[in-house]
Amino acid sequence: MFSLVRRCGGASLVVSTITSAAWAAPEPDSTKYSTDLGSFVDLHNDYTKSAGAMTNALVLRGAYAPAPWVALQIDLPLVYAETSKTRPVFGIGDVSGRATVRIAALETSLLAGATFVFDSAAAKGLGGGKNVIGPFATIAWDFGPSAWVRVQLQQLASFGGDPKQTTVSASSVRPYTFVALPDGYWLVLDQTLRLDHKGPRDLSYSAILEGGKELSKKVSVYLDPGVQLDSPWALTWLMTAGVRWSMP
Repeated sequence: MFSLVRRCGGASLVVSTITSAAWAAPEPDSTKYSTDLGSFVDLHNDYTKSAGAMTNALVLRGAYAPAPWVALQIDLPLVYAETSKTRPVFGIGDVSGRATVRIAALETSLLAGATFVFDSAAAKGLGGGKNVIGPFATIAWDFGPSAWVRVQLQQLASFGGDPKQTTVSASSVRPYTFVALPDGYWLVLDQTLRLDHKGPRDLSYSAILEGGKELSKKVSVYLDPGVQLDSPWALTWLMTAGVRWSMP
């Protein structure tokens, strides 16, 4: 089963708005902000491993931004999952999407939107078994053309889906920092602290360190190793690798 902390808050998801303008030095008359939203196609592999369970998802992600202040995104996952107690399963996982609007773009910017997860998995174990909506607000601070910090607040709630699955009701806070390095490299430190109001766990914390490289003005690659800790005690290893094609 997917971790909603990872699915709805992984580095590869939120850093999806990074374009070459985010780390390239701006021209004197440039009005670009790190919160400019862009269109792209992204193909990445999400791997998670915990005690007695493993999930691997190949995800095709597409985003369309008709203007720099609004974007729509959709994820289509092909999932392989196995546990120590069940037979391996393979097929389409839960389709997810995100709508984002930039409300203000200054040195301190504000974005708002919502994440959606649809109970579309082809078989039990390939998804969470619930439809989930997660409205969010993000505050962003620019510290120049090569560094910024964001803090996202999100509320997750489930509706419909499998009545046997645990109801989702959670709040999360997510600070993450971007730093540009020479020669088109970058780093992102992405952390999420989540409080579950219902279900078997109380708290979860994830930390992901993304490293990326701009191969050209339109193509970039990235690698996201990370870890997630849940209370009651559980440890999950995370790894994402992907390639992204930016669109005009």
